[in-house]
Amino acid sequence: MDSNDPIHLRKEEVHRLVASSNLPKALKRSMDFVSDFSTDRSRIKEVIALNRKYSELQDQYQEGQVDESSYQKENNLLVFNLLELLDQV
Repeated sequence: MDSNDPIHLRKEEVHRLVASSNLPKALKRSMDFVSDFSTDRSRIKEVIALNRKYSELQDQYQEGQVDESSYQKENNLLVFNLLELLDQV
């Protein structure tokens, strides 16, 4: 794969954001990525759903409705699903 390929560069950007624990920005850039490069509009719905799940998880954690272990597990699942989605584009 060409390292100057726009799709590759954008995926790498999201990977770097995830690696630096900047999930909110990774989700935002994923929405941009899917909008720009995917012909499958259901992918946009998947990113929207991941954003919603992340927001709900943050709210639940901040309100003490979710313990640290559950929060980490759910957060890791969100990251995995996001990275899987990027691989499908």
